[in-house]
Amino acid sequence: MILKISLNSIKLKNTKMEKMDYKTVEGLMNIGRKHWKQHLPKMYKDLKKMGTLEAELKERAELQLEDWDRRVKEAMETMNLNQLLAEMWVWETTREIYILLTPEREVEAYRKANKEPEEEIEALRLAMMTPEERKWEIDFQKIMNGD
Repeated sequence: MILKISLNSIKLKNTKMEKMDYKTVEGLMNIGRKHWKQHLPKMYKDLKKMGTLEAELKERAELQLEDWDRRVKEAMETMNLNQLLAEMWVWETTREIYILLTPEREVEAYRKANKEPEEEIEALRLAMMTPEERKWEIDFQKIMNGD
């Protein structure tokens, strides 16, 4: 018996064990919407109130997909992975950059536990981002601060 596995048939586990489509804009938007509502309730509420939730989700999903092909090719070449493993690796390593953002409670706990000045941490974090990530993060901080 031959077992055929494709990336589209892999079901990533979540609380409802439903299939998550992480290779389309709409699928990534759905994943992000659920995650943000549960783990980033303040941001979710603010974006929804401002009427920009769907636009932000779409922008993040598009950034994820734009980065996808480049990172998959890079993983295949530099890590000697086949297509399936490269795509799985890329999802695991990029989902928290674009879609599955760090929960608000974890950010707050980190800030409370960390003795370094918050400005230095923020400057270092921003310096490690791509220009697109940096732009989105600055916009995100403005929303979170009510600017």
